[in-house]
Amino acid sequence: MIDMKKRRRQVTWQCFTPHLNEAQLIKTIQILEQNFQNDSVSSLIAYITHICTEFNLDTTVRKSLYGQFHELMAENNTLPDPLLSLQQPSTGTAVAPAESTPEDNAITSPAPSAEPDSTALPNDISAQAWMFEYFASQLLANLPDPMDFFDALWELSINKTTTSRETEEQIAQWLNNTNSFLWTIGLTEQNFAEIAQLMCTALCEALGAAHAGQHIQNTLEKCEQTPQARHFSPKNFF
Repeated sequence: MIDMKKRRRQVTWQCFTPHLNEAQLIKTIQILEQNFQNDSVSSLIAYITHICTEFNLDTTVRKSLYGQFHELMAENNTLPDPLLSLQQPSTGTAVAPAESTPEDNAITSPAPSAEPDSTALPNDISAQAWMFEYFASQLLANLPDPMDFFDALWELSINKTTTSRETEEQIAQWLNNTNSFLWTIGLTEQNFAEIAQLMCTALCEALGAAHAGQHIQNTLEKCEQTPQARHFSPKNFF
């Protein structure tokens, strides 16, 4: 059986070696070990986005890394283990990876679950925040390649002519951890509407207008069937 934690470490080292120096590579492994141990596509995307932002790697590099990570994770070839390179400069002793918890090692689905995680937000979540999370989860469910959607969403979010700085920052927070919606706390209905419309545009770019339109319509119908829709209709986002 493949040790997925070790494999992620090996693939990270292999992919980022052409772009970062050794000190930066060590930091990428530490960030991986401490914060990104879910076996999900969205977690992988969030990790690559986080590292590229951390070390100012450009969009072209980030796009290529999505594909490289996906291909190498699917292969079973032998790669060097970066733990051999994680040495303390003063003592020469290996830096121990952060201890993982059962939650860190839990296997999650490739896309966010169809039902919003009740532990992801406080109990006093507003009806519009709940509906946005449900809408986002349903919109992402069963996508053939979520990476295309997230890549398109990122490109749209950094377009200064169509997207506000506030929305850009909110999208960046989400892409840093696509399994969490804590960043939505305190957002207004207008904030949610702008992000939802941006998501739909990104979906059109990822799937094509016809398929995306049908998927969005199906998503809205599912949202309307929830009890929460009596308090806040997802149509208010559009």
